[in-house]
Amino acid sequence: VDAGSPPTAALTAPDAGAALIVDAGAAVDAGGPPTPTPNVPARVSLSTAIIKKVVTANSGRLQGCFAKHRAELPDTSGRVLLTLTIASSGKVTQASLDSAPPGLAACLTQVARGLRFPAHVDDEVRVPVPLSYDVR
Repeated sequence: VDAGSPPTAALTAPDAGAALIVDAGAAVDAGGPPTPTPNVPARVSLSTAIIKKVVTANSGRLQGCFAKHRAELPDTSGRVLLTLTIASSGKVTQASLDSAPPGLAACLTQVARGLRFPAHVDDEVRVPVPLSYDVR
């Protein structure tokens, strides 16, 4: 064990598979030119690849929770399952862990609730996100 080394946490998620689905754009008035569509981001199908990209982009914040709550961890390495509920707006409305010490759970859920995903076509999506850690 090297006490001087910073802890690391590897984030894993299922491999990508689904393609993006983009909503149709402009409406057409039968009597005139097409009506312009406001510049609103397209809603997508929330694929595993998109979820992994957002989680990975925030891995430093998630790793910070493991480092901060290192003393609470039952072992120097392991895995927890973070389950996210993502609204169609892309906002995380709920985050829960299968099992984690209270301080770590509070930290990870706070970070998770701050994640922002693209707006998507589903009403709500529940996503399991396995987080592996190694704080040696």
